[in-house]
Amino acid sequence: MKRAFLLILILYCSSVLAQAPANLGQAKSVANQSNKPILLEFFQPDCEFCQLAAQDFANNDTIKTLLKSVVYYPMDVNLAEGESLSTSYYVENTFPVFALCDSAGEIISHWTGYINVSLFERSLKEALSNPITIKSRYEMLGSSPTPDNIITLAKYNNEIGENVKAAELYRRAEGFQKGSDYLFKIFENMADATWKGKSSFKQFLQSADDVLAAKSGNITNVTGVGIIVTRVARKVGRTDEIDKYLQPGIDITGNKEDKRSKDLHTTLIADQALYVKKDTAGAISIKKESLGSDWENIPQKFYSFAKWCLERNIDLDEAENFASKAIEGSTEGKFRASILVTLADIYKARGKNTEAINTMELAILQDPQNSYYKTKLTEIQTKQGVK
Repeated sequence: MKRAFLLILILYCSSVLAQAPANLGQAKSVANQSNKPILLEFFQPDCEFCQLAAQDFANNDTIKTLLKSVVYYPMDVNLAEGESLSTSYYVENTFPVFALCDSAGEIISHWTGYINVSLFERSLKEALSNPITIKSRYEMLGSSPTPDNIITLAKYNNEIGENVKAAELYRRAEGFQKGSDYLFKIFENMADATWKGKSSFKQFLQSADDVLAAKSGNITNVTGVGIIVTRVARKVGRTDEIDKYLQPGIDITGNKEDKRSKDLHTTLIADQALYVKKDTAGAISIKKESLGSDWENIPQKFYSFAKWCLERNIDLDEAENFASKAIEGSTEGKFRASILVTLADIYKARGKNTEAINTMELAILQDPQNSYYKTKLTEIQTKQGVK
Protein backbone atom coordinates (compact mmCIF):
# COMPACT_ATOMS: atom_id res chain seq x y z
CA MET A 1 0.00 0.00 0.00
CA LYS A 2 2.81 2.42 0.91
CA ARG A 3 4.55 1.71 -2.40
CA ALA A 4 1.30 2.30 -4.27
CA PHE A 5 0.85 5.71 -2.61
CA LEU A 6 4.45 6.62 -3.31
CA LEU A 7 4.04 5.67 -6.97
CA ILE A 8 0.93 7.84 -7.17
CA LEU A 9 2.85 10.74 -5.64
CA ILE A 10 5.76 10.33 -8.05
CA LEU A 11 3.53 10.05 -11.11
CA TYR A 12 1.33 12.92 -9.98
CA CYS A 13 4.21 15.23 -9.17
CA SER A 14 5.88 14.36 -12.46
CA SER A 15 2.66 15.27 -14.28
CA VAL A 16 2.06 18.46 -12.29
CA LEU A 17 5.65 19.64 -12.44
CA ALA A 18 5.64 19.19 -16.19
CA GLN A 19 2.93 21.89 -16.30
CA ALA A 20 3.93 23.83 -13.19
CA PRO A 21 6.36 26.75 -12.98
CA ALA A 22 10.03 25.79 -12.79
CA ASN A 23 10.62 27.98 -9.72
CA LEU A 24 8.93 30.59 -7.55
CA GLY A 25 10.12 33.40 -9.80
CA GLN A 26 8.36 31.85 -12.74
CA ALA A 27 5.26 31.22 -10.62
CA LYS A 28 5.16 34.93 -9.76
CA SER A 29 5.45 35.83 -13.45
CA VAL A 30 2.61 33.47 -14.44
CA ALA A 31 0.47 34.76 -11.56
CA ASN A 32 1.05 38.34 -12.61
CA GLN A 33 0.14 37.62 -16.23
CA SER A 34 -2.94 35.53 -15.41
CA ASN A 35 -4.12 37.68 -12.48
CA LYS A 36 -4.27 34.59 -10.28
CA PRO A 37 -2.86 34.01 -6.80
CA ILE A 38 -0.14 31.41 -6.18
CA LEU A 39 -0.80 28.28 -4.16
CA LEU A 40 2.43 26.91 -2.73
CA GLU A 41 2.56 23.39 -1.36
CA PHE A 42 5.57 22.18 0.63
CA PHE A 43 5.66 18.39 0.81
CA GLN A 44 7.78 15.43 1.87
CA PRO A 45 7.69 12.50 -0.61
CA ASP A 46 7.42 9.96 2.22
CA CYS A 47 4.69 11.85 4.12
CA GLU A 48 1.47 9.80 4.15
CA PHE A 49 -0.76 12.89 4.16
CA CYS A 50 1.20 14.35 1.25
CA GLN A 51 0.60 11.08 -0.57
CA LEU A 52 -3.12 11.27 0.21
CA ALA A 53 -3.21 14.85 -1.10
CA ALA A 54 -1.40 13.78 -4.28
CA GLN A 55 -3.91 11.01 -4.86
CA ASP A 56 -6.87 13.36 -4.42
CA PHE A 57 -5.29 16.14 -6.46
CA ALA A 58 -4.78 13.66 -9.31
CA ASN A 59 -8.25 12.12 -9.23
CA ASN A 60 -10.79 14.48 -7.66
CA ASP A 61 -12.69 16.78 -10.03
CA THR A 62 -13.50 19.29 -7.27
CA ILE A 63 -9.83 19.86 -6.50
CA LYS A 64 -8.87 19.90 -10.19
CA THR A 65 -11.40 22.69 -10.77
CA LEU A 66 -10.20 24.62 -7.71
CA LEU A 67 -6.58 24.45 -8.83
CA LYS A 68 -7.53 26.16 -12.10
CA SER A 69 -8.16 29.34 -10.09
CA VAL A 70 -4.56 29.49 -8.83
CA VAL A 71 -1.01 29.07 -10.04
CA TYR A 72 -0.21 25.84 -8.24
CA TYR A 73 3.44 25.30 -7.34
CA PRO A 74 4.33 22.21 -5.25
CA MET A 75 7.82 21.98 -3.74
CA ASP A 76 9.71 19.03 -2.29
CA VAL A 77 11.34 20.34 0.91
CA ASN A 78 14.27 18.00 0.34
CA LEU A 79 15.23 19.84 -2.84
CA ALA A 80 17.08 23.14 -3.01
CA GLU A 81 14.28 25.66 -3.50
CA GLY A 82 11.83 23.89 -1.20
CA GLU A 83 14.42 23.79 1.56
CA SER A 84 15.52 27.40 1.09
CA LEU A 85 11.96 28.77 1.12
CA SER A 86 10.79 26.74 4.11
CA THR A 87 11.78 29.35 6.69
CA SER A 88 10.21 32.25 4.80
CA TYR A 89 6.92 30.39 4.54
CA TYR A 90 6.93 28.98 8.09
CA VAL A 91 7.39 25.32 7.22
CA GLU A 92 8.39 23.15 10.17
CA ASN A 93 8.04 19.40 10.73
CA THR A 94 4.41 18.76 9.76
CA PHE A 95 3.41 18.28 6.12
CA PRO A 96 1.98 19.25 3.72
CA VAL A 97 2.04 23.02 4.23
CA PHE A 98 -0.02 25.29 1.97
CA ALA A 99 0.41 29.04 1.47
CA LEU A 100 -1.84 31.11 -0.77
CA CYS A 101 0.13 34.15 -1.96
CA ASP A 102 -0.27 37.11 -4.27
CA SER A 103 1.81 37.51 -7.41
CA ALA A 104 4.65 39.03 -5.37
CA GLY A 105 4.79 35.98 -3.09
CA GLU A 106 3.21 37.77 -0.11
CA ILE A 107 1.18 35.41 2.06
CA ILE A 108 -2.62 35.66 1.99
CA SER A 109 -3.40 32.52 3.97
CA HIS A 110 -1.40 29.67 5.48
CA TRP A 111 -2.51 26.24 6.67
CA THR A 112 -0.88 22.96 7.59
CA GLY A 113 -1.99 19.41 6.86
CA TYR A 114 -4.28 17.52 4.52
CA ILE A 115 -7.12 15.27 5.68
CA ASN A 116 -9.69 15.14 2.91
CA VAL A 117 -11.12 16.92 -0.13
CA SER A 118 -13.86 18.84 1.71
CA LEU A 119 -11.52 20.38 4.30
CA PHE A 120 -8.99 21.37 1.65
CA GLU A 121 -11.78 22.86 -0.47
CA ARG A 122 -13.05 24.86 2.50
CA SER A 123 -9.57 26.18 3.36
CA LEU A 124 -8.77 27.23 -0.19
CA LYS A 125 -12.19 28.75 -0.91
CA GLU A 126 -12.06 30.72 2.34
CA ALA A 127 -8.63 32.07 1.40
CA LEU A 128 -9.73 32.93 -2.14
CA SER A 129 -12.90 34.68 -0.95
CA ASN A 130 -10.95 37.57 0.59
CA PRO A 131 -7.45 37.58 -0.92
CA ILE A 132 -5.89 40.33 1.19
CA THR A 133 -2.25 39.76 2.07
CA ILE A 134 -1.16 39.50 5.69
CA LYS A 135 1.11 42.49 5.09
CA SER A 136 -1.88 44.59 3.98
CA ARG A 137 -3.96 43.38 6.90
CA TYR A 138 -1.32 44.65 9.33
CA GLU A 139 -1.38 48.03 7.61
CA MET A 140 -5.17 48.10 7.95
CA LEU A 141 -4.89 47.11 11.61
CA GLY A 142 -3.24 50.41 12.43
CA SER A 143 -5.63 52.65 10.51
CA SER A 144 -9.03 50.91 10.56
CA PRO A 145 -9.17 47.79 12.74
CA THR A 146 -12.15 45.49 12.30
CA PRO A 147 -13.08 42.30 14.17
CA ASP A 148 -12.74 40.22 10.99
CA ASN A 149 -9.25 41.52 10.27
CA ILE A 150 -8.10 41.07 13.86
CA ILE A 151 -9.38 37.48 14.00
CA THR A 152 -7.78 36.64 10.65
CA LEU A 153 -4.41 37.92 11.89
CA ALA A 154 -4.83 36.09 15.19
CA LYS A 155 -5.50 32.80 13.37
CA TYR A 156 -2.53 33.39 11.09
CA ASN A 157 -0.14 34.04 13.98
CA ASN A 158 -1.44 30.97 15.77
CA GLU A 159 -0.84 28.91 12.60
CA ILE A 160 2.76 30.05 12.19
CA GLY A 161 3.60 29.64 15.89
CA GLU A 162 3.66 33.32 16.89
CA ASN A 163 1.53 32.60 19.93
CA VAL A 164 2.16 35.75 21.96
CA LYS A 165 1.09 37.88 18.99
CA ALA A 166 -1.93 35.63 18.46
CA ALA A 167 -2.96 36.03 22.10
CA GLU A 168 -2.62 39.82 21.90
CA LEU A 169 -4.81 39.89 18.80
CA TYR A 170 -7.46 37.68 20.38
CA ARG A 171 -7.49 40.08 23.34
CA ARG A 172 -8.22 42.91 20.90
CA ALA A 173 -11.00 40.81 19.40
CA GLU A 174 -12.38 40.21 22.90
CA GLY A 175 -12.67 43.99 23.22
CA PHE A 176 -14.99 44.05 20.21
CA GLN A 177 -17.03 41.01 21.21
CA LYS A 178 -16.96 39.49 24.67
CA GLY A 179 -16.91 35.70 24.64
CA SER A 180 -15.27 32.81 26.47
CA ASP A 181 -14.22 31.22 23.15
CA TYR A 182 -11.76 34.07 22.63
CA LEU A 183 -10.62 33.71 26.20
CA PHE A 184 -9.88 30.03 25.65
CA LYS A 185 -7.99 30.80 22.42
CA ILE A 186 -5.91 33.33 24.37
CA PHE A 187 -5.26 30.65 26.98
CA GLU A 188 -4.24 28.04 24.38
CA ASN A 189 -1.80 30.44 22.75
CA MET A 190 -0.32 31.47 26.09
CA ALA A 191 0.13 27.77 26.88
CA ASP A 192 2.08 27.26 23.65
CA ALA A 193 4.11 30.42 24.24
CA THR A 194 5.00 29.35 27.79
CA TRP A 195 5.90 25.85 26.57
CA LYS A 196 8.34 27.43 24.11
CA GLY A 197 9.79 29.74 26.77
CA LYS A 198 8.34 32.87 25.12
CA SER A 199 6.04 33.86 27.97
CA SER A 200 6.04 33.57 31.76
CA PHE A 201 4.14 30.95 33.74
CA LYS A 202 2.48 33.78 35.69
CA GLN A 203 1.06 35.32 32.53
CA PHE A 204 -0.10 31.89 31.40
CA LEU A 205 -1.94 31.28 34.68
CA GLN A 206 -3.65 34.67 34.37
CA SER A 207 -5.10 33.55 31.03
CA ALA A 208 -6.33 30.35 32.73
CA ASP A 209 -7.93 32.44 35.50
CA ASP A 210 -9.74 34.50 32.86
CA VAL A 211 -11.29 31.39 31.28
CA LEU A 212 -12.52 30.05 34.63
CA ALA A 213 -13.80 33.48 35.75
CA ALA A 214 -16.06 33.59 32.69
CA LYS A 215 -18.03 30.67 34.19
CA SER A 216 -19.11 29.50 30.75
CA GLY A 217 -20.09 26.01 31.86
CA ASN A 218 -18.28 24.70 28.77
CA ILE A 219 -16.91 21.26 29.73
CA THR A 220 -14.25 21.35 27.02
CA ASN A 221 -12.92 24.71 28.18
CA VAL A 222 -13.07 24.00 31.92
CA THR A 223 -11.43 20.57 31.71
CA GLY A 224 -9.03 21.86 29.06
CA VAL A 225 -7.75 24.44 31.54
CA GLY A 226 -6.99 21.74 34.11
CA ILE A 227 -5.31 19.38 31.65
CA ILE A 228 -3.25 22.02 29.84
CA VAL A 229 -2.18 23.86 33.00
CA THR A 230 -0.97 20.53 34.43
CA ARG A 231 0.97 19.71 31.25
CA VAL A 232 2.72 23.10 31.15
CA ALA A 233 3.32 23.04 34.92
CA ARG A 234 5.09 19.69 34.57
CA LYS A 235 7.41 21.15 31.98
CA VAL A 236 8.36 24.23 34.02
CA GLY A 237 8.37 22.51 37.42
CA ARG A 238 5.40 24.36 38.95
CA THR A 239 2.93 21.56 39.71
CA ASP A 240 2.46 22.94 43.22
CA GLU A 241 0.17 25.60 41.74
CA ILE A 242 -2.31 23.48 39.78
CA ASP A 243 -5.02 22.38 42.23
CA LYS A 244 -7.25 25.41 41.66
CA TYR A 245 -7.23 24.61 37.94
CA LEU A 246 -7.90 20.87 38.34
CA GLN A 247 -10.84 21.14 40.73
CA PRO A 248 -13.31 22.99 38.43
CA GLY A 249 -12.86 20.28 35.79
CA ILE A 250 -13.32 17.55 38.40
CA ASP A 251 -16.52 19.23 39.62
CA ILE A 252 -18.04 19.78 36.16
CA THR A 253 -17.48 16.16 35.08
CA GLY A 254 -18.27 14.49 38.40
CA ASN A 255 -21.90 13.62 37.66
CA LYS A 256 -21.60 12.99 33.91
CA GLU A 257 -22.21 9.52 32.51
CA ASP A 258 -20.88 9.86 28.95
CA LYS A 259 -17.54 8.21 28.21
CA ARG A 260 -15.73 11.41 27.23
CA SER A 261 -16.63 13.15 30.51
CA LYS A 262 -15.68 10.07 32.52
CA ASP A 263 -12.29 9.89 30.77
CA LEU A 264 -11.65 13.58 31.45
CA HIS A 265 -12.68 13.14 35.08
CA THR A 266 -10.26 10.24 35.50
CA THR A 267 -7.38 12.22 33.98
CA LEU A 268 -8.00 15.12 36.34
CA ILE A 269 -8.44 13.13 39.56
CA ALA A 270 -5.36 11.02 38.78
CA ASP A 271 -3.27 14.17 38.37
CA GLN A 272 -4.79 15.62 41.52
CA ALA A 273 -3.76 12.49 43.40
CA LEU A 274 -0.25 12.66 41.98
CA TYR A 275 0.56 16.36 42.25
CA VAL A 276 -1.72 17.71 44.99
CA LYS A 277 -2.11 14.75 47.34
CA LYS A 278 1.39 13.44 46.54
CA ASP A 279 -0.07 9.94 46.23
CA THR A 280 1.82 8.33 43.34
CA ALA A 281 0.48 4.85 44.03
CA GLY A 282 -3.07 6.21 44.19
CA ALA A 283 -2.65 8.02 40.85
CA ILE A 284 -1.34 4.86 39.17
CA SER A 285 -4.24 2.86 40.63
CA ILE A 286 -6.79 5.36 39.29
CA LYS A 287 -5.23 5.23 35.84
CA LYS A 288 -5.10 1.43 35.71
CA GLU A 289 -8.69 1.11 36.90
CA SER A 290 -9.82 3.46 34.13
CA LEU A 291 -8.31 1.17 31.48
CA GLY A 292 -10.76 -1.62 32.26
CA SER A 293 -10.30 -5.33 32.76
CA ASP A 294 -7.58 -7.24 30.89
CA TRP A 295 -5.92 -3.97 29.83
CA GLU A 296 -2.48 -5.54 30.21
CA ASN A 297 -3.26 -7.70 27.16
CA ILE A 298 -4.66 -4.93 24.93
CA PRO A 299 -1.79 -3.19 23.06
CA GLN A 300 -3.55 0.15 22.63
CA LYS A 301 -4.30 0.34 26.35
CA PHE A 302 -0.97 -0.81 27.78
CA TYR A 303 0.90 1.45 25.35
CA SER A 304 -1.23 4.42 26.45
CA PHE A 305 -0.37 3.55 30.07
CA ALA A 306 3.35 3.56 29.20
CA LYS A 307 3.02 7.02 27.65
CA TRP A 308 1.00 8.29 30.62
CA CYS A 309 3.75 7.16 33.00
CA LEU A 310 6.47 8.72 30.83
CA GLU A 311 4.70 12.09 30.74
CA ARG A 312 4.57 12.10 34.54
CA ASN A 313 7.97 10.47 35.10
CA ILE A 314 6.53 7.73 37.33
CA ASP A 315 6.55 3.92 37.29
CA LEU A 316 9.10 3.96 34.46
CA ASP A 317 10.15 0.35 34.99
CA GLU A 318 6.63 -0.83 34.17
CA ALA A 319 6.35 1.75 31.39
CA GLU A 320 9.52 0.35 29.80
CA ASN A 321 8.13 -3.18 29.87
CA PHE A 322 4.83 -2.17 28.28
CA ALA A 323 6.46 0.00 25.58
CA SER A 324 8.76 -2.91 24.69
CA LYS A 325 5.76 -5.21 24.54
CA ALA A 326 3.92 -2.77 22.25
CA ILE A 327 6.82 -2.83 19.77
CA GLU A 328 6.60 -6.60 19.47
CA GLY A 329 3.05 -6.50 18.12
CA SER A 330 3.33 -3.37 15.96
CA THR A 331 3.51 -3.15 12.19
CA GLU A 332 6.66 -1.78 10.58
CA GLY A 333 6.83 1.86 9.53
CA LYS A 334 5.77 5.12 11.13
CA PHE A 335 3.66 3.58 13.90
CA ARG A 336 6.47 1.31 15.09
CA ALA A 337 8.82 4.29 14.89
CA SER A 338 6.56 6.30 17.21
CA ILE A 339 6.55 3.48 19.78
CA LEU A 340 10.34 3.17 19.54
CA VAL A 341 10.65 6.90 20.22
CA THR A 342 8.46 6.50 23.32
CA LEU A 343 10.71 3.67 24.51
CA ALA A 344 13.82 5.78 23.79
CA ASP A 345 12.34 8.61 25.86
CA ILE A 346 11.71 6.15 28.72
CA TYR A 347 15.32 4.95 28.50
CA LYS A 348 16.50 8.56 28.51
CA ALA A 349 14.35 9.38 31.56
CA ARG A 350 15.89 6.39 33.36
CA GLY A 351 19.42 7.47 32.48
CA LYS A 352 19.91 4.63 29.99
CA ASN A 353 21.37 6.82 27.27
CA THR A 354 23.09 4.03 25.31
CA GLU A 355 19.81 2.13 25.04
CA ALA A 356 18.05 5.40 24.13
CA ILE A 357 20.52 6.03 21.28
CA ASN A 358 20.19 2.51 19.92
CA THR A 359 16.38 2.70 20.06
CA MET A 360 16.27 6.11 18.34
CA GLU A 361 18.43 4.69 15.55
CA LEU A 362 15.90 1.90 15.10
CA ALA A 363 13.08 4.48 14.99
CA ILE A 364 14.86 6.39 12.23
CA LEU A 365 15.22 3.18 10.21
CA GLN A 366 11.43 2.81 10.45
CA ASP A 367 10.76 6.45 9.50
CA PRO A 368 13.89 7.78 7.73
CA GLN A 369 12.32 11.05 6.54
CA ASN A 370 11.40 12.25 10.02
CA SER A 371 13.77 15.12 10.78
CA TYR A 372 12.42 15.47 14.33
CA TYR A 373 13.65 11.98 15.19
CA LYS A 374 17.11 12.82 13.86
CA THR A 375 17.19 15.94 16.02
CA LYS A 376 16.21 13.91 19.10
CA LEU A 377 18.97 11.39 18.35
CA THR A 378 21.55 14.17 18.09
CA GLU A 379 20.40 15.62 21.43
CA ILE A 380 20.78 12.26 23.20
CA GLN A 381 24.15 11.62 21.56
CA THR A 382 25.38 15.04 22.65
CA LYS A 383 24.34 14.36 26.23
CA GLN A 384 26.10 10.99 26.11
CA GLY A 385 29.21 12.54 24.53
CA VAL A 386 28.79 10.61 21.25
CA LYS A 387 29.84 12.40 18.07
